[in-house]
Amino acid sequence: MPPDTISAVCTAAGEGAVGIVRISGPVSAQIAGKIFKAQNGLSLAAAGSHKMLYGHIYDQDKIIDEVFCVYMRAPRSYTTEDVVEIHCHGGRMALGKVLALTRAHGARLAWPGEFTQRAFLNGRIDLTQAEAVMSIIRAGSEAALRQAVYQQEGLLSFEIKTMRAKLKEMLTRVEAALDYPEEDLEQPSAAEWIALLTEVGCQADRLLNTAPAGRVIKDGLRAVIAGKPNVGKSSLLNSLAGYDAAIVTEMAGTTRDSIEQELFFADMPLILVDTAGVRETADKIEKIGIEKSLAKMRRADLLLFVLDGSEPLDADDRFLLTNFPGKPCLILINKSDLPARTARAEVKALTGCAEQDMINISVKDKSGWPVFQARLRQKAGGAGALLAEGVCVQEQRHAELLAKAAASLRDALAAARAGLPPDCLLIDCENAFYELGRITGETVSDEILREIFSRFCLGK
Repeated sequence: MPPDTISAVCTAAGEGAVGIVRISGPVSAQIAGKIFKAQNGLSLAAAGSHKMLYGHIYDQDKIIDEVFCVYMRAPRSYTTEDVVEIHCHGGRMALGKVLALTRAHGARLAWPGEFTQRAFLNGRIDLTQAEAVMSIIRAGSEAALRQAVYQQEGLLSFEIKTMRAKLKEMLTRVEAALDYPEEDLEQPSAAEWIALLTEVGCQADRLLNTAPAGRVIKDGLRAVIAGKPNVGKSSLLNSLAGYDAAIVTEMAGTTRDSIEQELFFADMPLILVDTAGVRETADKIEKIGIEKSLAKMRRADLLLFVLDGSEPLDADDRFLLTNFPGKPCLILINKSDLPARTARAEVKALTGCAEQDMINISVKDKSGWPVFQARLRQKAGGAGALLAEGVCVQEQRHAELLAKAAASLRDALAAARAGLPPDCLLIDCENAFYELGRITGETVSDEILREIFSRFCLGK
């Protein structure tokens, strides 16, 4: 790290009771000492580390604010450097003036994420723990917060480092035997290779299998409500949202554009998208809305097909049900409060969906709601323990690197089972070792680091 000292406001923008200016670097205490005077006359250094002092911030002889100030000596700080935090009143002017004074006396304005980046580069945390900081800040649900805390505590790092350690031990044995043939070192046997690659590969696959649920926990499930006009799509959105987010009328084609609503359903973050009804139409504007609907459906994590259960299927229903093969879906046969005329057998034949994915509901009287709620949760990949227990892979970057590592491990295992010599396995094993190291930051490039930390808040 450069030997400079940085400062930034590390509390949220806007007015508040308290705002904090953080300084980190070798001359943090000296900078703070030039602008802070304790009521008891002690200097920050004399007061000792991690002692909160009451006093005032001065611009020369002029009092700027009444504050608390704490000095945290290296390495017992967030960045492992000398850190000073000045706890001011949370007004924009007071914080701005205090920050300006720190810069006037030698601090540089921190880049976004630079405090956490220094913590990583100084070895206090690894890259997965650094990324977890922003996940904690942005957590929108209890499950998301819990997973972010697991990651910050190092549960994901432990899994990755365990796999790397096993690979490293085997790679070291092979490379030593290849580099020093005169020592007649024993090469790992084929059985040892197969056992190791099977164990590490299963561990990688298990982690990778948590990625869909992890992404839903972090970002929410994107569920698109689809169907022809007047089957109850907007009514379903309004029922789930708890208020009239979409206009509902008896006139077909009321919804011309998609409406997105973020909410919690079954303790799960849900991004619900109401779309224009899909049907044959000559209306130019409605056609544009239908094209947007089809595009939203292609990008959805889950499709909620809504059918009018009081009517038999028609050509528009059949078009929708047969044009998204393989896409996870629930078939909601609405208007169960009316006599049923939709043939479930025909729906099943058209879609090939499981019986439990066809749910009779009534948006009007909420019948079928508990069954719908339970199945929606399962479709999110979070039924039971997966949402609540153990660490999940939440970052897309982690999932992509794990997938590369798992693929290399499978190739190495296939080579081992084919009886190829150990040096033929080295490339795939080294690739897996490298990709796993990119997750924790042990083999990450400067470019990737800049890209990751640029997403952080200023002051974090």
